[in-house]
Amino acid sequence: LLERDPIRCRVTGVWVSPTNPAYPFADARARMADLGKWFGEGFKVSRGIEERDLDEGGPSGLRS
Repeated sequence: LLERDPIRCRVTGVWVSPTNPAYPFADARARMADLGKWFGEGFKVSRGIEERDLDEGGPSGLRS
């Protein structure tokens, strides 16, 4: 496994250890709150997908 540093949960603001099963979130509830923001369009991707965003091993359906 890669060594990771503790970070702040983007939902709760508390420090999260990389050994936490919900990392990078404080807990499962914070993870679901973040997911809910994506589904509710609280978060948005700032630009369209460009060719350089796709890696060579990505799903073939994403490439034209």
